[in-house]
Amino acid sequence: MRPNNILNYLISGNNSTLSYNSHKAEYYELNNEVNSLLKLYQVLRTPDSFNSSFKIQIPFVPNGIDLGSNSKEVVSKLGRAKYIANKNIGKNHSVMFFRHNVNNINILSQFHFYSDSLVYVKITFDYLEAIKEARNSIYNSLQSKYDLTINPNSDNVFVDVNRNYMRIFDNGQVNIQYFYVKDVILKDLRSNLKLGMAKPDSSNQSIINLI
Repeated sequence: MRPNNILNYLISGNNSTLSYNSHKAEYYELNNEVNSLLKLYQVLRTPDSFNSSFKIQIPFVPNGIDLGSNSKEVVSKLGRAKYIANKNIGKNHSVMFFRHNVNNINILSQFHFYSDSLVYVKITFDYLEAIKEARNSIYNSLQSKYDLTINPNSDNVFVDVNRNYMRIFDNGQVNIQYFYVKDVILKDLRSNLKLGMAKPDSSNQSIINLI
């Protein structure tokens, strides 16, 4: 296992191995954990509970892409997405999915855009079929990229100089989540949610109370 290959992927999104073959739309839809405006709003509000986040000076850049970038900038870095979800997930919300394989580690990335601004990224490393050192190689690459210390046995939450958040956790796969938390986006999301519930029934009223 060569950690530098994973580090290169984390920094630039490029690697020397073949990309995954395409999967059916159902695969990506099932792996989309943020499939509505309400869920997107709640995900972007999640960092409110990250009170003990460790602050770092290096800005978070997933796969060499700045948070807040538009979809064209992401495609210019990573190439054409394997799948794009933009129907039935809410106004101004779309998701690009990418699949790669680096050192026998299967990687699924999802880039969520709101009003064509990159607001949430989740990268999942499926290391179970790779060699034993794969998990350590992923963590070592992350630590090298951001100059931080990761506890593999618990959730790790960090905030960068731009008030973007990153969460790293392992549930049988190493997962990295990046949150682009901007008040103007949250305000617009909240407005769209309320517009979509202009005539609330009892269940909609409960949802409004959540936002």
